[in-house]
Amino acid sequence: MSTQRSTVCFCSIAFRTESIEVIIPRLAAAGYDGVEVWASHLDGKSDAELDALRRLADNHVCASP
Repeated sequence: MSTQRSTVCFCSIAFRTESIEVIIPRLAAAGYDGVEVWASHLDGKSDAELDALRRLADNHVCASP
């Protein structure tokens, strides 16, 4: 029997009316390992805003495929 834990991710589309900046910390606090980001959560974001989102995910130990 393997002792390796499965990675559990969540798609941000479930919170389509909320900002991704709120969703990432919420999912990390709930114990998720990663966030699949719905493309609409990224629409219109600048490169600087996308970099900030990557840092936010890193700070919350989330992977973002």
